[in-house]
Amino acid sequence: MTVFVLGAGASIHAGYPLASKLGEDLHAWACLNRQTAVVQLSGFLDSLRELYGNLADFERVLTELIECPVGSRAESLTQMQRGHTLGAIEVLVPEFFWSLSQGNTSPSLYDDLARNHMRDGDVVLTFNYDLACERALKKAGLWEIGDGYGFDVASGQLSRSKVKMLKLHGSINWLDLIFGGIAGGSSASSVYGPRPCVFGSRYFSYLGYPPEFRDPLARGITKTGGEPSLILPALHKIFFNETFAGRELQPFWDALWGMAGEALHSTDKIVIIGYSMPQADERARELLLNESKPDAEILVFSGGSTQDICEGFQVKGFRRVSWSVSCKFEDYLARCA
Repeated sequence: MTVFVLGAGASIHAGYPLASKLGEDLHAWACLNRQTAVVQLSGFLDSLRELYGNLADFERVLTELIECPVGSRAESLTQMQRGHTLGAIEVLVPEFFWSLSQGNTSPSLYDDLARNHMRDGDVVLTFNYDLACERALKKAGLWEIGDGYGFDVASGQLSRSKVKMLKLHGSINWLDLIFGGIAGGSSASSVYGPRPCVFGSRYFSYLGYPPEFRDPLARGITKTGGEPSLILPALHKIFFNETFAGRELQPFWDALWGMAGEALHSTDKIVIIGYSMPQADERARELLLNESKPDAEILVFSGGSTQDICEGFQVKGFRRVSWSVSCKFEDYLARCA
């Protein structure tokens, strides 16, 4: 079994932005988009950009919106303004990523990876929101949505997924249903269900499923109360939803990360592509450096961050760590052809 660890640098070839570009790219897209829903929410981005001057340091901006430290620019906003702005961003990001997926039908590096380098039993750990990798895996006959995300989505109706895709920061097609998806629900034993719902016929079609296919959690639901299930790229990432009923969905995220830890602990090879392992990703760094099998082979193809990542593994006692001057996604595909 090989564990592939994918960051934003792995999806840049498919047209998706690096984390460092997300804020400004999102704002530029929203300014040009004429969809009513986007226009209604883009004002929050306009105001946020005016407050900060730009959204180039999107991690810091999001962190201040969430934490509102004393002396920050976000302190000038009311709690309601901060909440509405974060809510707008959570809705706009999936729409932005969906728009980037349209019209891009040329073969991708993910197609090459899926066809020629992945096998039954492999696991993908990804911090990306987009669907490009699972789409390529589905075309190659290696992935099925029934159990391919690490949780049950009508798995009895589909073949077993040969490759697991564990999306540790969420996905644009995951939705946290509120009150079981009943818009206007007034009371419930809990606000959210035990896991996100895989929602939206357009996403199923994009992944190669018939448009009538549904996650059982969403069957019969056309208009729902929910919010995108994404871990925003703030400096201190929050893996739960704070509600009047307490912290919710924390068991889901803990279970997902637990599966990732089990995969890293049992694999003999870890391939890191396009992920810089930033210091801000504390949980991800701890997962990779502390949960990985000590004698696993570590191959890193993460551009300018490659050497620092490898040295970090070596300091932790990993002995089979290798990199070269060529350290891009394409270089891995060529090296292992």
